[in-house]
Amino acid sequence: MSETSSLRLFGRAARDDFRSASFVQLLALFAVCVWLAFEWGPGNEIAVPTVLMSILNRIPGWEAILIMPIAGFAVGFGLQMVSGIIAAVGFSMLHHTSKAAWTTLQRWRPDSDSKDFLALGWAGRWGVAFFIGTTAVVLIQLFTTGEARATKHLRAVLISASLVGATIGAIALVVSTAVVLGRRYPSVEPYVDSTVDLLANPLFWIGLLLSVLLISQVSGRLRPARAEA
Repeated sequence: MSETSSLRLFGRAARDDFRSASFVQLLALFAVCVWLAFEWGPGNEIAVPTVLMSILNRIPGWEAILIMPIAGFAVGFGLQMVSGIIAAVGFSMLHHTSKAAWTTLQRWRPDSDSKDFLALGWAGRWGVAFFIGTTAVVLIQLFTTGEARATKHLRAVLISASLVGATIGAIALVVSTAVVLGRRYPSVEPYVDSTVDLLANPLFWIGLLLSVLLISQVSGRLRPARAEA
């Protein structure tokens, strides 16, 4: 199948999906777009550390080492389950589009199995789930299986959310252990508390992300100039 015919196939499929979609499905798809702006934008990177450091700031004792991994798992798992369910419901209207994607993959690679999320090893699943998110997992399932029904992707959503939650819980365990140990030393405790206060402030994370974006933009503009020189 040529690239032009593939684009035509996708165009017809998307048009058919939007024409046959109900109001609820269109509303769900809009909700997916809004959530994507949060999940793939700076939302996750601001919300998760801010919430967890705020919790840690309120637990001065050793119990933080027990509570924080649980809190980290709950926050990560909860956010990713919301992402996955919103995506699965919102993308459920893309029946024809998912079939078109699956058909195209089969024609391009007739002798190989399409690697959907559940066919990956645990390392591959973790990489996709943690670095891209559960919304991306649903999209992968949609286009590699040709199945748009939301219920068909719940297992992948659950696994992805669990992997992300476990990772954030592990990070929370390391951070909380370091903070608890630091607070045991009077000379270090004020600096530890100041750092936790700083990391619990969403303005810090907003400023950090804006700084990274600014540095990326400046370095991108300087790179061609250096290459020409």
